[in-house]
Amino acid sequence: MKNPPAFQFYPADYLADMNVRLLSWASKGLYMDLLCYCWREGYIPADSSAIAMLCGCHDLAIVEPCLKLFATHPDDPSKLVHLRLIAERKKQVDNAERKSTGGKKGAETRWNKEKPISKQAQKEPDGIAIANPLGMPMAKNSSSSSTSSSSSKNIRPSFDEVLFFCQSIGLNRIDAEYMDDSWKMSGFTNNKKPVKDWQAQIRNWKRMQYLPSTKGMAQINKPTQPRPLNS
Repeated sequence: MKNPPAFQFYPADYLADMNVRLLSWASKGLYMDLLCYCWREGYIPADSSAIAMLCGCHDLAIVEPCLKLFATHPDDPSKLVHLRLIAERKKQVDNAERKSTGGKKGAETRWNKEKPISKQAQKEPDGIAIANPLGMPMAKNSSSSSTSSSSSKNIRPSFDEVLFFCQSIGLNRIDAEYMDDSWKMSGFTNNKKPVKDWQAQIRNWKRMQYLPSTKGMAQINKPTQPRPLNS
C-alpha cells in the first residue's frame, strides 16, 4: 500500500497534551513541521544539528524541546519516530485493508447473484437457496455489510496497541496494564456497557484521574481542609 498522504489531526488531544503546552510558540511551530516531515519520511533525524539544517532553525533552545516529544527508532538510534503517527498510520492501513476485503466480498456476492442458474439446480432442493437467495430471511445474529466497515475502536485492542496509545498521550506502561486488566475483568465493558471507543475511554480516564499515574495528581489538587482552632 502507498504511504497515506495525510493524517488526521485531533485539536482536542493536541491542546490537552501537557508536553505540547509547555513548548514555546517558536517550538510549537517547529514541532508541526517535524510532524509533517516524520509522516512523509517515516522518521526524522535524531541529531539536533541535522534538524536545524532541515528546518532552517539553528536555535537549539527551540529545536531540542521538540525532539523530546519523539521516540528513538527501535532499529536505528540515528532516527526518531512519533508514536502517535505510527498508530494513526496503522489505523489507516487497517481501514484500507478492511474496505478492500469488504469490496472483494461484495463483488463476489454480486457476481454469484448474477450468474445464470441451470434448470437442474433450480429443481434440486439445494438449488432453491441459490436460485432465490433474497427469498431467505436474514438471520438475526448475522452481520450486515455495514458491520465490516465499523470502526475498530469498539473491538478490544491488543496490549501492544493499548501501550502504544497510552505512551502517545503521556501515560506509561503501568497505565496500559491497568486498562488491559480492567477490560479483561469486565469483558471489555465500561459501566456494564460494551466499550464503543477504547481510545476515548483511556483519554477520559486520564482526565478523570482514574489511572495509576494520574491518581497522585488528584491528591495534589485536592483542597486541604482548614484545621480547627483550639478553644
